[in-house]
Amino acid sequence: MKQRKEQHELVRKIVLIGLFTALTVVFGMIKIPIMGLTIKMDLPVIVLGAVILGPLAGAWLTVIPSLITYFTGEAALFMQFSPFGTLLTLFLKGILAGLLAGLVYKALCKKHPIGAVTCAAVVAPVVNTGVYILGCRIFIWDQL
Repeated sequence: MKQRKEQHELVRKIVLIGLFTALTVVFGMIKIPIMGLTIKMDLPVIVLGAVILGPLAGAWLTVIPSLITYFTGEAALFMQFSPFGTLLTLFLKGILAGLLAGLVYKALCKKHPIGAVTCAAVVAPVVNTGVYILGCRIFIWDQL
């Protein structure tokens, strides 16, 4: 009976990861231009996935948007300066944002669930943007 319950939980988690992956792709296509910047709407889905499914799922959910950014040519401007640095920054910023959002939620959820979700929702974009700026500073700043 215990093995059946574990199998059920595993299937549930796989299905939810697939669903969140699909939602990440769909929401990643929604782009809002604000003052010369483009904001993609996939980060809330990634945070929600990290909260519900855990830090590793949060990290996984960022791989797909990173691949989409790379293959659609959105990173072409930076690729001409540093292909390796662009790829590293692109994947690292997302993976760390999803992973750390999940870890923050996991650390705080027992004390205050709503506060934990709020903190996770703040950590993800801060880490994402911070690693992006750091990557730009390290890999392409001198060429600009």
